[in-house]
Amino acid sequence: TIPDEDLTSLGIEIVERFGSGIRGLVIPDRSLQAYRELIGMKLTEGFWNETVGRSEIFFQFKLDDGTLKEFAYSAANREEIARLCSTLNNDPLEKTSDIPRYLAGNPFYRQLMVTHHGAATPSGRSRRRIVGETPDDPGLGASVPGVASLGLVRPPLVYLGSIALGVGIHFIWSARLIPAPVSTPVGAFATLMAVALFVSAVRTFRAAGTPIPGNRPTTTIVRTGPYRFSRNPIYLAFSLLQLGLSFWINSLGLLITLIPAVALMSFVIIPREERYLEARFPSEYPSYKASVRRWL
Repeated sequence: TIPDEDLTSLGIEIVERFGSGIRGLVIPDRSLQAYRELIGMKLTEGFWNETVGRSEIFFQFKLDDGTLKEFAYSAANREEIARLCSTLNNDPLEKTSDIPRYLAGNPFYRQLMVTHHGAATPSGRSRRRIVGETPDDPGLGASVPGVASLGLVRPPLVYLGSIALGVGIHFIWSARLIPAPVSTPVGAFATLMAVALFVSAVRTFRAAGTPIPGNRPTTTIVRTGPYRFSRNPIYLAFSLLQLGLSFWINSLGLLITLIPAVALMSFVIIPREERYLEARFPSEYPSYKASVRRWL
């Protein structure tokens, strides 16, 4: 994501923030060329940017080999723009072929596209890195982070820290959860279920060809395997693993530390990832989110 100061130094106003890393911009006419040059330098390979106004839609595509392609949208280049949007956004060409309709799927652009670019009722919206508006040619825009999760607050570390803390508490305070004769079979069963769920989810991701770590760009929405029943089967497996270990070790302390871990996942990490997926797959993820539960 381009730092705020790089934008404000050009006289660009950040008027709104939509979740993690997404910004609404107002770009003065005098700053438009400098803004486009900044985008050309900073845009990540495999991403694209559009700047939308009343009279012009300007596209910048950064190909996987680093090549930058720029177009002011017109009838002469709309086929090439549609092809590039399809390729970089993993959308079918028939969806991107009507560029105004495609962009109108983004609610930030909808009124502008319908009013000034003849867009019909939208069916999808674009993936973009930075978009914006100019005072004389207004529109709305946002920037989308390239990955769902960066930094140290990542799911494996959350659960690893939770388990480590719980084991530490157990050595200090070894309060039991259930009678000893049943703790081992119950804990072993839950742990094995967690491992099986994790393996199934990983195999499903690999079969779909999308990266598993959240610090790499997601390439598709997975709906098969355990993702038919849970939007987050890997996180469900992590939670079930700690629950199983709690019973297996028969540790109340290990169970207690699971609570803040699940809370952090539910209220911080998963919502952040969902905002990323909604921005990156605006025509696919909302329907999937509405039809499949977050956990189970």
